[in-house]
Amino acid sequence: MEFTRRRFIKFLAFFIANISFKIPDIFGSIFDDSQKLLKTKNYKKQKVKVVGIGWAGCNVINYMSKSGINDIEYIAISSDPRILDCCDVIQNKKKIRDALAGSECVFIIAGMGGKTGTRITPVVAQISKEFDALTIGIVITPFIFEGKKRLIMAEKGIEKLKKTADAVILIPNQAILELIPSSAILAEAFKKSDEVCYLVVKAFRDLFLDETTCMDLQDIKKVYFPVGITRVGIGYSEKGSLKDAIKMALNSPLFEKASLKKAKNIFCTIYFSGEETLSEFREVIKILSKKFYKNTKILWKGVMEPEELPKAVIFASGYE
Repeated sequence: MEFTRRRFIKFLAFFIANISFKIPDIFGSIFDDSQKLLKTKNYKKQKVKVVGIGWAGCNVINYMSKSGINDIEYIAISSDPRILDCCDVIQNKKKIRDALAGSECVFIIAGMGGKTGTRITPVVAQISKEFDALTIGIVITPFIFEGKKRLIMAEKGIEKLKKTADAVILIPNQAILELIPSSAILAEAFKKSDEVCYLVVKAFRDLFLDETTCMDLQDIKKVYFPVGITRVGIGYSEKGSLKDAIKMALNSPLFEKASLKKAKNIFCTIYFSGEETLSEFREVIKILSKKFYKNTKILWKGVMEPEELPKAVIFASGYE
């Protein structure tokens, strides 16, 4: 497929229309009045809650609570209250229902393969759906060395969660090992897993739930969900190259053997500095246009973060 100038201009116009600009604080006083007007007339802040279940899930929300995602309520479900320092631990169904009341979007994060995350996650998803909340499961799957029994348990838990959640995003611990140096200790692998889950929530929220998102959440649910099993790829660029970040995300080991060509839905959040040239954007669009079929449903959003390195988070779903 030839990448014509007209196609590039059309795509770039769409991309710019979906860009979310994070304005530095120095400009706050200039934009305060207009931002208040926009929020009052057009936008409604979504009630987003993140539920961490078991040891793995609670570690993630500990990490997230210190990483600067605002306007999110954290809920912990664990048999061991000592592992939390960001919120109280809930240990029964009534309290879970009370905690989720009023939610519009719920992220449920858990490791599967053991008892707590595998058994409780589908129950929490069911309660979340009772409130008609957009329900996103983020499942951390076991390392191979943890044994076949845990892998089988994880698969059974994922199958149950699929029946209720709007999306089940898989984070394979085994693939996490490919994102860190071979000399790294196990604790670093777990920390990397926490970081990946944090970026998944951030990218998903920036794409669908940010105040600059023009679609109503109910419309988003009707148009884009449910999507079932979802794979994710994350890419960075230490050199400040948006193209390198996209390439890294598209070739992420987190996709495992899942083919991007077979995905029916692609959701992509791209973080850029604002220093990129039109030529660089054109290269990025050319790379992405070659990866997917014409009938693939694609949703993009650009988020400008002037002081950050370029990043890309790509969600692929709708696999048979």
